[in-house]
Amino acid sequence: MKFMDVYQRSFCRPIETLVDIFQEYPDEIEFIFKPSCVPLMRCGGCCNDESLECVPTEEFNITMQV
Repeated sequence: MKFMDVYQRSFCRPIETLVDIFQEYPDEIEFIFKPSCVPLMRCGGCCNDESLECVPTEEFNITMQV
């Protein structure tokens, strides 16, 4: 992969990330979730500036069957 391709793909952006349900809802121990993790879009990547941080510009809830 060429440098510019790597560089452009490394910027802070929403990236599909597998999220463990028990880490998001630790009080729900009486339930068994299948699957135990779900794909969600989360901030990821590099800001290429130490004074910046990758954070969401908006948040919303989604409903999934597990």
